[in-house]
Amino acid sequence: MNGRAVRYFIGHILRWEAILMLPGLIISLMDRTWDAANGFLITILVLLVVSSLLLFIGQKGDHSMQAREGFVIVGLSWVLMSLFGAMPFTLSGGIPRYVDAVFETASGFTTTGASILTNIEGLCRGLLFWRSFTHWIGGMGVLVFVLAIIPLSKGSGESMHLLRAESPGPDVGKVSPTMRKTTRVLYAIYFGITLLTFLLLVLGGDPAFDSFCNAVGAAGTGGFAIKNAGIAAYGHYTQTVLSFAMMAFGVNFSIYYLILTRQARRALKDEELHWYVGIILAALVILVLLGAVVFFWLRSRRLGLANDQLMEENERVRLADTAKTRFVQNMSHEVRTPLNAIVGFSQLLALPDGSFTPEEKDEFAGHIINNTKMLTMLLDDILNTATMNSGNYRISYEDGEVHFIAQAAISSA
Repeated sequence: MNGRAVRYFIGHILRWEAILMLPGLIISLMDRTWDAANGFLITILVLLVVSSLLLFIGQKGDHSMQAREGFVIVGLSWVLMSLFGAMPFTLSGGIPRYVDAVFETASGFTTTGASILTNIEGLCRGLLFWRSFTHWIGGMGVLVFVLAIIPLSKGSGESMHLLRAESPGPDVGKVSPTMRKTTRVLYAIYFGITLLTFLLLVLGGDPAFDSFCNAVGAAGTGGFAIKNAGIAAYGHYTQTVLSFAMMAFGVNFSIYYLILTRQARRALKDEELHWYVGIILAALVILVLLGAVVFFWLRSRRLGLANDQLMEENERVRLADTAKTRFVQNMSHEVRTPLNAIVGFSQLLALPDGSFTPEEKDEFAGHIINNTKMLTMLLDDILNTATMNSGNYRISYEDGEVHFIAQAAISSA
């Protein structure tokens, strides 16, 4: 194995990781979040020292490589980038445990999107920027970026070994005669789609910082967000733009290259594109059908609940009607008793003079008066009950004599 080539390329990769941390440092300085700024500054200095040492050791000599060196460079670069990339989180205190910070950073570089954070908005803007930016760096692959800027000594053969080691697909090809130009074309397309996504989000009214972080997160299709609620914290416009952006980033970039070079017919005949679009359309159809099933199921459930509530209300009405009927039946007796007494004694008083003595007539009049009072009290109780049911009843307290109440009850019996 050519160790010099491995050290040389890893040195370049770590140096560029230090350069890519500069925006996070600048944002932290602008926001005066000194803990984050110190974390970035220390990490950048460490990266520059380590990368300079590796470049110094591996600068001289043969940098040729085969597939074996390519795989070693890819594996070590991802591990080292994650280890160094996690340092700002831990040094600033944003993610105190280094193991958690490494997990978060590796998830960003590999565009996995898994997170250990429970309060994302607790991070400062500089750390949020770096966290989302790892998606953009890993979305295309850092080695593709390095191949676009590092001149190789022996044409495109060595770079093809790196590109094949970086790419997860079954085959890697070139879209232009030289691999360096190929990687530059790919990154130009990558940057262009990212910029278009950012502009559309800004035009939709999202803040510039949010738009950038969401755009680079969509570029890697990883899903890192800067809000605790994720993409749900934004409106339908933002969600729609990001959805289409992720679908656009999922297309093989060689298709875009063919379209830009006026070879649209060849691009449209690409089998991979057909499968990609077909899978998306099939997924949309399945989601629509599942949504319709869920919609009608929820609707039928709501109708069932409404029907149950209606039946319960009908039962309450029936019970109330039954209670009212029983009340009327019971009250008819209570009302008729004093009325019959009033009518009967009134008829006796209406008889011709001489039928009863004056004392008897006074007694009859007293019964009429007492029953009238009882009827009045009964009607008052009915009205008070109705007032209580309406919620407007007010209780008033009065002094009374028990023997008078008892006497009135006995006399009305």
